[in-house]
Amino acid sequence: MKTTTIALTRGPFAGIAGVHWLKIAHAEMRRRARARDELDSLDEHSLRDLGLQRSELDSYLAEALHQVETTRVRSGVQRSMEYGP
Repeated sequence: MKTTTIALTRGPFAGIAGVHWLKIAHAEMRRRARARDELDSLDEHSLRDLGLQRSELDSYLAEALHQVETTRVRSGVQRSMEYGP
């Protein structure tokens, strides 16, 4: 059985502090995966109610998790005009 060790002595993940940041990064990856799975489980009608299309789920998650600058502008103007006052 071959074992692999990771040397954490140099670079951005050096020492105990590096292990801490690796744990944080892993937790963030799991958080994003759970959110993606949850959104992916919604049917088309539910996504439309949220104002989303399946093709933009990854983009929406990146904005929601503050990984990119927000580009979506959500307002009630279109909704009020569409469904009446």
